[in-house]
Formats: sequence, C-alpha cells, structure tokens
Amino acid sequence: MKRFPLFLSLSVLSLTLTSTTGCPADDAGDDIGDDTSDSADTGNGMVIEVGEDINEDTVWTADNTYVLTALVFVNGATLTIEAGTTIRGTSGSALVIEKDAMLMSHGTADAPVVFTSNNVDNPTSGDWGGVVLLGEGIINLEGGQGQAEGFPVPPTYGGTNAAHNCGMLEYTRVEYAGFAISDGNELNGITFYACGSATTAHHVQSHMGLDDGIEFFGGGFDLDHIVVTGANDDSLDVDQGFTGTFQHIFIQQNPTVGDSCFEVSNQGTDFTAEPRTSPTICNATCIGSGDGGEKSKGIIVKEGTHGSWQANIFTN
Repeated sequence: MKRFPLFLSLSVLSLTLTSTTGCPADDAGDDIGDDTSDSADTGNGMVIEVGEDINEDTVWTADNTYVLTALVFVNGATLTIEAGTTIRGTSGSALVIEKDAMLMSHGTADAPVVFTSNNVDNPTSGDWGGVVLLGEGIINLEGGQGQAEGFPVPPTYGGTNAAHNCGMLEYTRVEYAGFAISDGNELNGITFYACGSATTAHHVQSHMGLDDGIEFFGGGFDLDHIVVTGANDDSLDVDQGFTGTFQHIFIQQNPTVGDSCFEVSNQGTDFTAEPRTSPTICNATCIGSGDGGEKSKGIIVKEGTHGSWQANIFTN
C-alpha cells in the first residue's frame, strides 16, 4: 500500500525548499495572535461531543478530545484551539466559521492541532466534512457575493473587505474529510471562501480528502509551508479571483484517483471577471500518481486566469 507523509513532512519541507527572487520573505510564525476567548476549561481528559452552533468565544484544550456530531457553525465568536488538541468528525459533520467569526488554530511543530475521523480503527476519505472558513473578502462573482457549495441552507461569502480576517491556522492537519453533504457536493479538506489578507495559514496539511485538498474561492492572503497528500480530486484548487501567494508547498497526489496538483480558474461564466484569479506559486514540489495516466496532471490553468509560477518542481 502506498504511504503518504504526515506532519513530519512539514519540517523536511522547510529545510529542502529554498526561496527565489520575487517570492516573499518567509516570516510566518512570529505572531500567533491574541487569545480573545474567555471560556473556561471544560474537563480533564474528557471526550466532548459538539453538535450545537458556537455563539460565544470558546477555547478547545489539548486535555480533551472534541467530537463533531453535526454541521457546527461558529457565529459572531472566536474559536481558539490550543496546541495538541484533537478534533474528530462523525459522518455528516463539519466545522464552519461564519463571516463574523474567526478560527484560531494554534498548533506547534511538536503538538499540532489535528482534525480527523471519528472512525479511529479504520479511517477513510470522506468520513466527515472538513473545515470551512467564510470571509468578506473580494470575489469576482456578479454582485460580489456567493453561496458556499453543498450546504442544505448555503451560507454566503464575499464582500468588499480585502483585509478581512478569517483567523489563523498554524501547524494544523485535516484528515479524511470530504463527506458529501448532497449528491456530488463533497466538502474539501479545508475551504477558504473570500478570506482576506489578514488571514494567516502556515504549516498546514490536508491528508486523504475525498474531494480537493484545499480550495480557495476569491479573497487573497499569503500561505506558506503547505502539504497536501492523497486528495481524491485536486490538491490545491483556486477560483473566483484569489490573489494570494503560495510558498513552500509539497503535494503528493493520490496514486489511483488524484486529479491535478493545482487547478486554477478565474470564472466559468465570465473569463474576464475582475479581480482576475492571479496566484503567485513559489517553491512548490508536486509528485504525481506515478502511473503515467492522463488523470494526474501538474497544473490546469483556465477561464482567464493570470498568475506567476516560480522555482517549482513537477514529477510523476
């Protein structure tokens, strides 16, 4: 059976990939943000089921395991997750951060935050939904707003705040996500909807997702030290006017069903829609499926996309 690297690959990545002229300086991790939560510790070594929406500032601590049992929406509040915390998802569950909320996932190299399947003995792709962050950044859909894919009552995203802050993900891994909320509508491992430039993501991994590893719908912020392994569809999917920078990226595609390392689209109904999808991708390494088939691809660029690719390696 083909094995995929887990979080240790992030440390290797930081040593083996070097920056190049034109890519931004790598200063992630200097500022982990302020803890705005006033919630108390909820137990000692407990398994805590979470099936209701979160409407006030809340802290999840490493001495507990949290089990998502439904679509859990964070509304008007900050959810802070301490280093070393494990969150498990049951079938049909997902964590959704609304436009007026933030997720602060503060893992460390030695104690990452891990979102994973509640099927402890035999986890598999699509066991649960994933992590969804909704922002008020700029997208190129008509009217400046969109509806998130697949939800029974779709939440909205998009606005006029290019600096909107969806929160921070650092040293965070999301595994076995991609549950199909409706027929043909699987969630991604992580989805950023219109998250603005104040959003932070570094040392993040999506592993064995049933759909895309990580997808971006508009907005624009910089990410570095990103790993995607074993996604069933695209590893990184960029759409609707996203304008951020990806630096230090490692992708290993699923050997049997993986699609593209990068799929970069502007807008399907208007190739000239502004802002153009225009990512900068630096120091990426993509390893294909190895079978030489037509499904596994390096980059698909379509629908009026702009962008810059610098010092990247693609191999099968």
